[in-house]
Amino acid sequence: MWGESVLDADGSVHGWCWCPDRPRDRQVVEVMINDRIASSVLATRFREDLTARGVGDGYHGFVVPLTKSLAQAGPGCVLSVRQQASGEIFWRSTVGEFGLPSRLAQRTARAAEACEIAARSDLLNGGRGLPLGLQFAAALGSVGRGLARASRRGGGPAKSAAQVRAELACDGALRGPVCIAKPEISVIFDAGGHAPATIRAISAAAAVLQKLHAELIVFDSGQNALNALLPSLFPDVRYIAGYGKLSAVLRGEAGMAARGPALIFLNNDGADFGQGLLELAGPAWNRHDIVISALMAEKVMRLDPRVAGNVDFHLATRRSGARLGIARRDFLNWADVLPRETALAMRALGAGGKVTGWREPAAADDEKVSACSP
Repeated sequence: MWGESVLDADGSVHGWCWCPDRPRDRQVVEVMINDRIASSVLATRFREDLTARGVGDGYHGFVVPLTKSLAQAGPGCVLSVRQQASGEIFWRSTVGEFGLPSRLAQRTARAAEACEIAARSDLLNGGRGLPLGLQFAAALGSVGRGLARASRRGGGPAKSAAQVRAELACDGALRGPVCIAKPEISVIFDAGGHAPATIRAISAAAAVLQKLHAELIVFDSGQNALNALLPSLFPDVRYIAGYGKLSAVLRGEAGMAARGPALIFLNNDGADFGQGLLELAGPAWNRHDIVISALMAEKVMRLDPRVAGNVDFHLATRRSGARLGIARRDFLNWADVLPRETALAMRALGAGGKVTGWREPAAADDEKVSACSP
C-alpha cells in the first residue's frame, strides 16, 4: 500500500492512497485525531501528479476538511491517516495550535445581520436603492419564506433548525450508538423519508448495536430535509448524504466505507430494527453465506431453478427491515456500481455458497408478537 498526506493551512488534509496489488481498486481512507476516527473518505479524486508518477490511473486522491475538529482538539493533537482495509497508518503528524478562521465571530455576526435584514418585509417592496448584497439577501429571504409557507403543515411561524433539533431530541429518550473502533458488524440503514421515525429507530437500537459491537452507517438521498440533522443528534453515527442520488448508489458507497467484516443492509420500514437485528446477526445467519429478503430469494430461484437446493428460508420472529447480509470481502469483490441483491446472490451461488431468504412477519403480526412478549 502506498500513500501520502499533507495538512494545509486551511485545515484540510490532502493526500492519496493506492495499492499496487489491486491497482484499479479505490481505497477507503480514515483520518483520525488522537486515534479517534474523525472522517472516512473513498479516495477517488483525480490528481495529475499521480499519473505522472505512475500511480495507478490517477484517481486515488482525497480531501478531508478538518478545520473545526482540529480547533476543538487543541494544540498537540495527533493527526493520522490510514488505509481502512489493513489499518496501516501511512501518515502521522502532531498538530500545533490551530484556530478557526480569522474574524469568524465578526463574519458570523454580519451573516446574522444580513439574514435579519432579509426577513424584513419592507425591504422586499421595491428595494432597488439597496446595495447589491442586501438586494440579494432580500431575494433569498423571499424565497425562504415562500418555501416555508409551502412546506408548513398548519399555522404559526416557521421554526429554526435549532428549534426543530430540540423538538426531535425531546421526542422520547434519545440515545445514540457509541463509536466502535473495530466493529464486528457494519449496519447500513436507509434514512428514508420520515425523520422522527428514523431518529426513534436509531435511539431504540443503540443498546443492541453496542452489544453486537456494530457500527451504524446511515445514508440519506434527501427524501426529508430533517434527516440532515441526524449528525448533530448522533455524533458517532456515520452519515452519508447524496441528495438526488439513487439509493442503490448510496448503498454501494456506504458498503465501500464500512469497516466491519460483515455488512447488514436494512430498509427503513418502520420496524424497531434493533430487536430484529439480534436475530439477523445471530446463529440463523452463517456469515459465509448471503442473506436476502425472501421475496428476492424466490426471484433468484425463478431466474435459475437449478440453484433451489442451495437456497434456504428462515422465518424471522421480528422485523428488522433486512435487505442484505453479506461478508464485506464478498461485497467488495462482487458489488457493482449499483449493487443488487439478486446479482450478489447469483454470484454467491456460482462460487459454491448458499443463500438464505429472510422472511419477516408483517407489521400486524409483529405487533401481536410484541404484545404477547413478557
